[in-house]
Amino acid sequence: MMSDVNWTKNDNTTTSANEFEITASPKVKGKASDILEIFSLTIRTTDKVLVANKTYNLYTKNTYYFLPLNDSSLCYKEVSLWDNDETSGTIKITSFDGKTLKGEFNISNLTNDNGFPLGYCDGTKIVAKKFNITTGTFTAIP
Repeated sequence: MMSDVNWTKNDNTTTSANEFEITASPKVKGKASDILEIFSLTIRTTDKVLVANKTYNLYTKNTYYFLPLNDSSLCYKEVSLWDNDETSGTIKITSFDGKTLKGEFNISNLTNDNGFPLGYCDGTKIVAKKFNITTGTFTAIP
């Protein structure tokens, strides 16, 4: 579930690209969160407005997410996910009326290893893993 979802358009005056950013605070249903989760999707396009039923590539360079997982097999409830050379994603705009933006997205090959030691959880060494986010949906307002 995503809460506090919004989108912004950043005009770039040095190129013809426009940048649209969708940001949210994702939550795990039924679980209280003691931290601020961060989730952001970035689209760079020459389109002046986002086009409904069009699929865009996500800009994933320097992507960082702090997400709740609530998965006991991973030993932790939140995870920091980072981009790597294999990270990619797409986003399909399902509707856009100039204000309310709706879409579907997926991101592949995120990792919990950002080059720093991963440490231990309950005495067990945390190992580097790859994560995929599939069939994500959102509704965002400016």
